[in-house]
Amino acid sequence: MHRSRLAVAVIDLPHSLRREVVTFYEGLTGGVSRIGSDHDEFSVFGPGSGFQLLVQGIEGKSGVHLDVHTDNLEAEVSRLVALGAVERVRHGHWVVLEDPAGMAFCVVPTPIGDPSLEGANLFDDQGRLLDPQPRLTPFLWMNGRIREALEFYSSIFPSAQVVELNGFPEDPQSATIIISGQRLQFFNGGPMFPFTEAISMSLHCAGQEQADQLWEALVEGGGEHGRCGWLKDRFGLSWQVVPEGLSKLLSDPDPGRAARALSAMREMGRLDLAAMERAASAV
Repeated sequence: MHRSRLAVAVIDLPHSLRREVVTFYEGLTGGVSRIGSDHDEFSVFGPGSGFQLLVQGIEGKSGVHLDVHTDNLEAEVSRLVALGAVERVRHGHWVVLEDPAGMAFCVVPTPIGDPSLEGANLFDDQGRLLDPQPRLTPFLWMNGRIREALEFYSSIFPSAQVVELNGFPEDPQSATIIISGQRLQFFNGGPMFPFTEAISMSLHCAGQEQADQLWEALVEGGGEHGRCGWLKDRFGLSWQVVPEGLSKLLSDPDPGRAARALSAMREMGRLDLAAMERAASAV
């Protein structure tokens, strides 16, 4: 389980006011300030609070936003998007989102878990993350139809966001879409390498109703249902549609219940968790 916390309040204001504001908050908190590596940022640390106030100079209007520190950037962004946030911009290793009211905040990686590193500078003198983590993005080789794919997936997942489009708008060479917080990159590579069942997108649904809706929506326009919750969409991409509770049922501490649930699942196309529960409880 990843950990996150509201860690920094950021005040954006004209350069000429930085020092005056920093002095004020030093007095308010009884804390001390430290200048940032680019000399346009001052951090004020309240004694023992674990909370940081960052005052940074900008060219535009003054404002305030919050920073969320997390030890798993992608998982936290996905969690916040599921709660209703909208991803807006990625700047290297941090992400700008908006809450349901349209207020911006940032999600930033931080070494949570080591008390000695709380409040530590995460970046070197060139502004690069000291311990950068790679971002995993499925790269999907398409035989054209990228525009159609973007429109199709956006119609199924209302929160989906197209964040990158390269080439002609109506016939892009590549594109990136975010679905439920997960980035998928499409590349128009031609017909040489079609999809197979060896790779699939696994959808963990909030309940049976959501799973049933996606089970039907994803095969519209030429897809086909398979067995055990698997299907292929119109582009040949495989998906697994999994209702909440499946993993718990299949890992039941009673091996008999788990075996009966698994046996029932193997006879299914669409996964029916209630039917699997009944099979597990049968004697």
